[in-house]
Amino acid sequence: MLHRRTVGDVMTEEVITLRPDTPVHEIAGLMDANDIAAAPVVDDEGAPIGVVSASDVLRHETGMPDPQGQDGNDEHAWGKARARTAGALMSSPVFTARADWTIPRAARELLGRHVKSCR
Repeated sequence: MLHRRTVGDVMTEEVITLRPDTPVHEIAGLMDANDIAAAPVVDDEGAPIGVVSASDVLRHETGMPDPQGQDGNDEHAWGKARARTAGALMSSPVFTARADWTIPRAARELLGRHVKSCR
């Protein structure tokens, strides 16, 4: 039988994380220095509570709710544009995949929840 690759086979084990109080001005530098497009925001116990993506940082940097000109009347989007911390900038709730899931299963779960990698 062929071995099917799992999430555990491809996941990063040393994850760069943010705290809810991480200042937004530090996030872009962390992402750039570590060549990542998103980072989880974790609570005091290390449990993920949200995710900050490069798109979120771009919204903040441009001062626009959506760099593509959408969601202009969405207060949540404007809140991200005005955010000062990772907790205010993050998307939540967070979805996590199990390390023992196959890659196709993880992809189906992400698609079913409309999760995008950098949104």
